Amino acid sequence: MFTVTTWNVLHRVHAENWNEDHVVATWPDEAVRAARIARWVAMACDRDLAVALQEVSGDQVAALRREGLEVVTHSYERVPRTRGARAALADCSEQLVIASRRQLERLHGESAGDDPGKGFLAARAGGGPVLVCTHVSSREKGRAQLDRLACYARGFHDVLILGDFNAAACVVAAACEGLVLAAHDGGRPTRLSSPYGEGRWIDHGLARGRPIRVAGVEDCGFLSDHNPVRFEVGA
Repeated sequence: MFTVTTWNVLHRVHAENWNEDHVVATWPDEAVRAARIARWVAMACDRDLAVALQEVSGDQVAALRREGLEVVTHSYERVPRTRGARAALADCSEQLVIASRRQLERLHGESAGDDPGKGFLAARAGGGPVLVCTHVSSREKGRAQLDRLACYARGFHDVLILGDFNAAACVVAAACEGLVLAAHDGGRPTRLSSPYGEGRWIDHGLARGRPIRVAGVEDCGFLSDHNPVRFEVGA
């Protein structure tokens, strides 16, 4: 048995453009927030096989590497731009990231054809399962992306998919037939700023070849608009 975690860490440009004021007000200095997120991920990697991260800025990647973590990335061609004042970032690129204390083998990364700011990244940690980190669009675009994820996963007997799906569990499970979805218990939400029913639980984990369950949704203290979700994965 081992654990893995997924966390959408909220790109600073998106925080400012979409009025995620609770994060911006709590962490006015983005360098401090990035360092705190990196320290949290490093501590999680001490217990977890790997941590899958979405909405990662280039500055955040640098902060993760300063913690001595093994990091693999997939960069989107689209670079987020602020609608108002420029975000305090040296590198505004947006990336998917898998971080670990173990050596990572990057297998694949791709952006969604219909949304250049979504996609997935696949890697393997040691001799473990294939780990897929994803960020999926909402609504109709998301359904095509889920089909692509399921198609990719069918190429492996031992695979985990972790990420922000922008959809309720029932939608994800229906699209990803053949994979086991870890069900949320309706406790702490995974997305803080959504007031709408199942829209508060949109960060999921799926597995093929192993049992998987939600081990906990952790309080991030407004480091992001999402809480980290930890999964326990069986042999």
